[in-house]
Amino acid sequence: MSVKKGLTGIADMLGSLKIAIGVLAALAVVCSAATFYESAHGTPAVQRVVYQTGWFAALLGLLAVNITVSMMLRYPWKTHQTGFVLAHIGVLLILAGSLASLHFGLDANLALYEGQSSHWIEKAGVEPQTATTVDAVALPFEVTLVDFRSDHYPGTRMAATYQSLVRVEDPERGAFEHLISMNKPLHHRGYVFFQSSFVEGRPMMSILSVARAPGLPVVYLGTTLLCLGVGWMFYVNPALARRRAARAVAALRKESHDAGTAHQPVTAAVAAAGR
Repeated sequence: MSVKKGLTGIADMLGSLKIAIGVLAALAVVCSAATFYESAHGTPAVQRVVYQTGWFAALLGLLAVNITVSMMLRYPWKTHQTGFVLAHIGVLLILAGSLASLHFGLDANLALYEGQSSHWIEKAGVEPQTATTVDAVALPFEVTLVDFRSDHYPGTRMAATYQSLVRVEDPERGAFEHLISMNKPLHHRGYVFFQSSFVEGRPMMSILSVARAPGLPVVYLGTTLLCLGVGWMFYVNPALARRRAARAVAALRKESHDAGTAHQPVTAAVAAAGR
């Protein structure tokens, strides 16, 4: 009995609201500090120092444990807890997808001159000694910069817009062309190509940012469940509560009516006896 009480106490502690608030507050502080660190040192540095570290994963893991235990403490779930369960499962999926993208994703660059082709992208990272290294990663397809287009603000040499017309040669899915602009990236086989920058010259050079987030579909699913859960709690639960209240009122009225009907024969008999 004492062991069971001890386990119950640990579960209550891990699933408590205090733990959730503490972890969320810590994450808020860490992410705020990481934003300033990234602006000063760059994305690869903040990933190495914060987002891809074991302690940050442990912090997210503690939040996942808190959410899971909080759910299981309420098992078996009732109908009115559907939104609560959906929202918590959604948060767990978002955490899992984010961790997958942080540790197995890719942030890289692809620099191409007009007419140049390549299936290699450069992944920049920062070593502990603060020396920058560049690692080449092979794409499963080849990208060619067919044409680079840029427009300038009138009377200046400042670029207003710039676009890259690229051709993708994929041995498995064939060839196609796509115009990449600042608001129109290229999505292909889990890779996303963004228009990042360019270098003036003859020929022109386009610099594309390349990202791969394998956990993104899981994040999308988690976000959908989270929205459904919140919607359920704010809209479906009140509707169900009103329906239950209406049924209770109807049952009371029926009970009162039935009780009154049952008393009618007794009242009639008493009146007849009086005559």
